[in-house]
Order: sequence, then C-alpha cells, then structure tokens
Amino acid sequence: MRAKRRGRGKAGAGTYTGTALLRAKMAYHVRALEALRRDLRNLIADLSWQVEREAAALREITDSDTAQLGQTGEWVTTAEAARILSVHPATVRRWAAAGTLPSLRTAAGLRVYARPSVEACRDTRATSRRVGTE
Repeated sequence: MRAKRRGRGKAGAGTYTGTALLRAKMAYHVRALEALRRDLRNLIADLSWQVEREAAALREITDSDTAQLGQTGEWVTTAEAARILSVHPATVRRWAAAGTLPSLRTAAGLRVYARPSVEACRDTRATSRRVGTE
C-alpha cells in the first residue's frame, strides 16, 4: 500500500501525513535492517573462511617445514602470537621480518610461529623489562 501524500504543486507538496508518515518510516527502517542483516551474513561468511584458511595452513605444516626452523610442536598464527606477546600483530610481523622471531610461511602464504619460540620471546622480553627497570 502506498503512503498518501498531501497536495501536489503547493507548499509542502510531497510530504507524508499521519499514518502514512509512520508507514513510510517503518518501511525505510525495515529496508535498513534487511541490508544490515545481509551485511552481517556476508561478514560472518568472510570470517569463517579466514578461520578455516588459518586452520588449513596450520594442518599443512610438514616435517620438512619444521626442520627448516628446527622447531617441532604446536604452531600459532600471527594474531595468536601477538596475544601471547601482548603486542600488535604488525609488531610480530616486523620481528619476523627482522629475524628476531623465527617464522615459517605455509603454502597458503600465512606466517606461522612455533609456540616455544613465541613463549621464549615473551620470557626474554619480560626479563629484559625487569632488568631495565632496576
């Protein structure tokens, strides 16, 4: 049902009145909510794809990859390493590029870190902070 409009060609022409105004506002908000719902579904799909990509990258690490770093055991992503070290992910990437934190590139192109290396880096940073403050 179309909303009723007040007179044509007069001042105030094309404005909604009474219940027609309420219906028009409600229709606008319903369309906005539908758009938000669609955007949210797309965002969830993108995030689930990224999580699956990281999980697949961690599964595909082979023995030859681990021999390259001399590390075995559990591997963590850049985001998880950043949480362990309490730094921004860009800092972890910078340390990996500088060679401070050993990393490995998977076939999917993701950078992963051996958990023992990350924990050792965390412990080294904690010790250097304590020594530096004394």
